[in-house]
Amino acid sequence: MTSRALLRRSTSALAIAVTGGFLLAACGSDSPSSDTTAGSTAASTADSTAAGTDSLSGTRWTLDVAGLNVPGADKVLPTIAFADGSVSGSAGCNTFMGSYTVSGDSLTIGELAGTKKACGPVETAVETAVLERLGKVAGYQMTADSLTLTDSAGATVLTYAAAPSDVTGVWDVTGYLNADKSGFVSIIVDTQITAIFGPDGTVAGSSGCNNYSGTFTVDGENITFGPAISTAKACIEPEGIMEQESGYLAALQSSVTFVNDGSTLTLMNADGQNTVIMSPKVG
Repeated sequence: MTSRALLRRSTSALAIAVTGGFLLAACGSDSPSSDTTAGSTAASTADSTAAGTDSLSGTRWTLDVAGLNVPGADKVLPTIAFADGSVSGSAGCNTFMGSYTVSGDSLTIGELAGTKKACGPVETAVETAVLERLGKVAGYQMTADSLTLTDSAGATVLTYAAAPSDVTGVWDVTGYLNADKSGFVSIIVDTQITAIFGPDGTVAGSSGCNNYSGTFTVDGENITFGPAISTAKACIEPEGIMEQESGYLAALQSSVTFVNDGSTLTLMNADGQNTVIMSPKVG
């Protein structure tokens, strides 16, 4: 399964049609070709955007939330990505997707659709601000490390930084592939599984009851885990915690590829199944 295919997978069955180019949150280019006519120039620009040759394609970005002036926004990680004329990302709680077109340094974001997950007050405030500002986008400025979205007057509305492309960091596990690979399950309420991927190729964390450690290597989007060791404490409560622990560790060890979109780290096995999904640890 490719990174691009994963970016397009739906995280919810609900899509919301929106007006004015931005989503109402439920929780709370290439330069034109040298053709001489305006019509052929527009057609060429549209074709290049659809073909994924515009300069925005291929990078995922994480938002500088400081510019939103929302207290507590540093605990939220909105993202955005552009690829083949499709834009997607997280507005702070819910995910969105839609279309975009590029002409020179002009950027038009079309109608967006999104999930409808309930959000906390901070996430709701961040999401409302992000979506409102996305609706004002008319241009962009980009470097290798930053993306600035501007309005029709050239004023900055949102500023992003290039998202990390590896697994390094501290993560909270939100779900894993069960032992018989028949389904993906969420973490038991009031338990926590963590993974700390170090730049030295070591991985360690809590598997819910015991602590574990091991090694990993990354080659592009491929990841290989070495043997893991774990403490041997027995936990009784909550019910199922030991089965969860063994299931997570088995799922982790079976992973061979990954996608880091800035807000989610997704590991997959050789069959293309999601094995473990993690979010950045905050606080």
